[in-house]
Amino acid sequence: MRTIQFGSIYHMPWLEYRHALPDGRVCLRLKTGRGEFSRVAVRVTSNYAMPDYFKGADEYEMAVAYRDEWHDFYEVIFFPRDLRIKYLFVLQSDELTFKLDATGLKAGADAEEDVSQAFAFAYVYPAAPMPEWARGCVGYQIFPDRFRREPVETDTEPVEPWTSTRVQNQYRFGGNLRGILKAVPYLKDLGVKMIYTTPLFLSDSSHRYNTFDYFKIDPLLGTEDDLRALCDELHKNDIRIVLDGVFNHSGLKFAPFVDAMEKGEASPYRGWFCFDDKMPYGYHTFGDWRYMPKLNLQNEDCAQYFLSVGRYWLEKCHVDGWRLDVSPEVWPDFWRQFKTMMRKVNPDSLMVAECWDDSREWLTVGDMFDSTMHYVLSRNIWSRFCRHEISTAQFDCALNRAAMLYPQRTQEVLWTFLGSKKTVCCDQ
Repeated sequence: MRTIQFGSIYHMPWLEYRHALPDGRVCLRLKTGRGEFSRVAVRVTSNYAMPDYFKGADEYEMAVAYRDEWHDFYEVIFFPRDLRIKYLFVLQSDELTFKLDATGLKAGADAEEDVSQAFAFAYVYPAAPMPEWARGCVGYQIFPDRFRREPVETDTEPVEPWTSTRVQNQYRFGGNLRGILKAVPYLKDLGVKMIYTTPLFLSDSSHRYNTFDYFKIDPLLGTEDDLRALCDELHKNDIRIVLDGVFNHSGLKFAPFVDAMEKGEASPYRGWFCFDDKMPYGYHTFGDWRYMPKLNLQNEDCAQYFLSVGRYWLEKCHVDGWRLDVSPEVWPDFWRQFKTMMRKVNPDSLMVAECWDDSREWLTVGDMFDSTMHYVLSRNIWSRFCRHEISTAQFDCALNRAAMLYPQRTQEVLWTFLGSKKTVCCDQ
């Protein structure tokens, strides 16, 4: 007889455990202790299937889709007969049978199947589809200052020699948009289907995460016309482009921040930032860096400004999406507004979070982000294959846990990466 850890049995009628797919199918998942059950099934009826309810239910066999050290994650995907669903689970451990409904676990094959106590999926509305181009595509991240430089007659800013070893933020090498344009054939030959560029807007650093003007391309990179030409050429070669939106914080020379600092409480922009006398600099920042003051997207005027920024570049240059910097630290409702705006401007656009941890709060409901940078998975890849901190078996379990985090449609567009601008390279 198998040992059963009843506390390991878990289902939540929401999020990754219960969701609809874009084609109208339903995905149900159930967590149990590892290897503790010989059979798991789900019985599905409708609260309108009177008078028999579960007597005429459809029964679907579930299979182990994911597994870690301690748990099995069962899954089944099916087209429902009725879009108004009630369901319960049947679990068999050799000769023992249990049923799980919304009230808990019940013993015995003849345990009551009460539709009023069953899990509910009130109405199965198909999930919004993800952009087809983003499903499984190969992406290429570009740090524009260091990627490629093409001579431009109007260049006046002194830059570092291309082979310089001075790589701190204050040293700019002069990589530009025309350099990226020149590299499109190279990117196409690599099989790249999407490029993601770190920030392009006016700044005084090489990384440009301290933005001064969100409506102006940094002149060292080029012009708005250069960006439009790049987008057009990429699209001709079936390559999409995603820009980096830094809306958690700005730079010190961002005009609203300058005004707020000069005029104090009299400034109409004071509420755009998180001023606080208890903070070392008198305002909140990104991390502890004085030169990146934190924005307050709870302020309606501030929110409208950054919605207009997002809309502008989607419309004017036909970019295909936004990767949003430090997204978990931004007022969540702003992202809901941003998602609505993006879908109106371009229903085929992609909205990506920079979330360093479990991103379910931001992705799974579907009202904010489409995807995230999958740090949860990438950290485990590095732990196994670079730093050798975990075994292959432990990596396999971590991979399964990562796969279980999100609905299927989200898994298909996650950004799985090994390195980014923040990666410390492995020396082994």
